[in-house]
Amino acid sequence: MTDPRPGIPDAPGAPSSGNADAAGKVVSITELAALTGYHRDTISDWVKRWGLPVVRGGAHGIEYQIDVRAFVDWPEAQAKAEALKNAPAAASGGFAGWLGITDPAKAAQI
Repeated sequence: MTDPRPGIPDAPGAPSSGNADAAGKVVSITELAALTGYHRDTISDWVKRWGLPVVRGGAHGIEYQIDVRAFVDWPEAQAKAEALKNAPAAASGGFAGWLGITDPAKAAQI
């Protein structure tokens, strides 16, 4: 099954990287949509379903406020978390059984 989380750089019609001055700035979903070329509903879905971090908002009638730097860094953080979650050591409850390693200290001495 394909991971439905999209990659940030592939925004259709996204403006060029001329928005570097926006990094670290807190903007609404509507403003973020204008900066990135993504639809505001897509960004809202990322917040609700995939954990895109927000600064504030989200109540009825109040738009989410998102830090642009956090938005840019979010896909990499998601990928790292996913990689750690799926790492063989994590799946086996630690190093035991992973490549036959039962004692990490002894394995490091090799």
